[in-house]
Amino acid sequence: MDSAHLIDRMLWVFGADVESVSASVSNPVYTEVPADDTSMAFMRWCNDKVTTVSWIAYRTGVTSAAAYFFCTNDQVRFRIGCGGQGTTSVWVGNNEEYTEVDVPQFNSR
Repeated sequence: MDSAHLIDRMLWVFGADVESVSASVSNPVYTEVPADDTSMAFMRWCNDKVTTVSWIAYRTGVTSAAAYFFCTNDQVRFRIGCGGQGTTSVWVGNNEEYTEVDVPQFNSR
């Protein structure tokens, strides 16, 4: 899951457009590939919310990608299995206590 997918999830969760973005990108991990593999963005939304998004590439050892949404009163965590390993899960948290939400597992192949 790269930054574009994280931003897509935020558009879905916030239901608003982005007002402004300040970002930085680079490629310190796969220097032999002419593409950005690491990024950080600060986003201000039209509904007065703000978010940060960071994406860091890894060469080995990653079996899932995750996103954390910290809201005023609650939190939401997404985890998506990668490379046929790991599981997809969603948790909703309140006061540091998380409850897993049942998510149907899809096979995109």
